[in-house]
Amino acid sequence: MVSLLGLIGQSWDVDGTAVDGRADDYKFSKEHPVVRTESMAEGAIEGSADLYELNEPFATDFAFDRFTRNATDVCAVRDVASLTGKKRKRVDRAGASDDDDGLSYTSDDDA
Repeated sequence: MVSLLGLIGQSWDVDGTAVDGRADDYKFSKEHPVVRTESMAEGAIEGSADLYELNEPFATDFAFDRFTRNATDVCAVRDVASLTGKKRKRVDRAGASDDDDGLSYTSDDDA
């Protein structure tokens, strides 16, 4: 089976673990009213953000490319143990509404 790919695809790898990477602080400050984005999900993605960059808008070739694979190919899944971000385990919630998937994640670091 071909594993999901890319930044968003890593979120649906069905391992039941959410990984929170580095995030920017967007709180307003009168002393520094302009916010500059610096975070690139470090700790939640494999490799670095530049490995996911594409050369053109519809390109599919990058470090974690799966578009050129066949459905029968076996590709490595993400190595959650190597990620340094905060890890949380998925838990099922009882009584979820119809528009809710019934899933949430723990706030514990030991996933």
